[in-house]
Amino acid sequence: RDLHSFPTRRSSDLCFVAALYGQVGTASTTIDLFALNDANDATYYMYLQDNTSPIIYTAIQVILIENNAATGTIKVEPGGANPFLAASEQITINAGASIMLSYATVKTASATVRNIKLTGSAVNMNCRIFILGS
Repeated sequence: RDLHSFPTRRSSDLCFVAALYGQVGTASTTIDLFALNDANDATYYMYLQDNTSPIIYTAIQVILIENNAATGTIKVEPGGANPFLAASEQITINAGASIMLSYATVKTASATVRNIKLTGSAVNMNCRIFILGS
């Protein structure tokens, strides 16, 4: 269905904010969701797709995370000192699967609610993240 046919939000309320793609591995990669930039943990990289500078925004409605690896899992968990997710929202994504985190109330940017951490069960695991917000 088209976005404008969903009754809960108007299409003008949301915009496609960013897409990240790359690889994660057994060394965790932390991503600041409210100041997206290429993430580099010295081993694995997540790149902003079609953008050359950081994307700064104030609210998130939906996060879609895909595990594009043929085998293994990717763990999504709170990220360090300023976690975006609660400990109860930690999730594991199986190979070839995806998860969607959708919030009835838009999560807004703050100094203390910003980061997620991705950790693979193996090295060189392909991953993509799509964010919908404003």
